[in-house]
Amino acid sequence: MNKFIITKEQNGIKLDKYILLKADVNQTFLFMMERKKMVKVNGSHPKSYKMTLSMGDEVIIYLDESKFKKDITLPFDIIYEDSNLIIVDKPSHILSHSDDNKSH
Repeated sequence: MNKFIITKEQNGIKLDKYILLKADVNQTFLFMMERKKMVKVNGSHPKSYKMTLSMGDEVIIYLDESKFKKDITLPFDIIYEDSNLIIVDKPSHILSHSDDNKSH
């Protein structure tokens, strides 16, 4: 189980999209989660995962910890950044894009 609070930046996101951002699940698994009532919003089970979340909403997702995506921060040096482009100096063994096997 993990508890999340919707931030100002996340205000207006649909619950199903939010779950897909936070957990490593597909649409089929998401449908099963809805049937089995594996999510609560503000203390109750939502009628639909298409509901819109608002800033301050509390979302509890009942999944094994291994299903949640991990926030990873890596120490990259930013060489250049503007509103359209960012150039970073990253180690050569770190992928810029995920490969077909979803490895990171």
